[in-house]
Amino acid sequence: MPGAALFVGATPAAGWLEDIAVYDDGFVLTDTQLDGALLGATWAELGPRPLPFETSQPLVFAVGDVRSRSMKRVAAAVGDGASAIRSVHTALGSAGP
Repeated sequence: MPGAALFVGATPAAGWLEDIAVYDDGFVLTDTQLDGALLGATWAELGPRPLPFETSQPLVFAVGDVRSRSMKRVAAAVGDGASAIRSVHTALGSAGP
């Protein structure tokens, strides 16, 4: 079909992640999607909430299609990765200019 874009579906491949909060459908929850109960004791000790793209485990980031509520498009996944770099730099203490 000329001009048609097909979307077959998406199944997250996140089963290998341990102790990471996921939604019922298996997609990884990040930053504002995480409430206090999902953050657990580690985050309570750290104080601040997760950075953008950060998961329920400190210093573990999720980008692209594996994230819950992501757009499920290649361009969006690339943008997620590029945006997440800022959070990684901040988390590692080297936010840069």
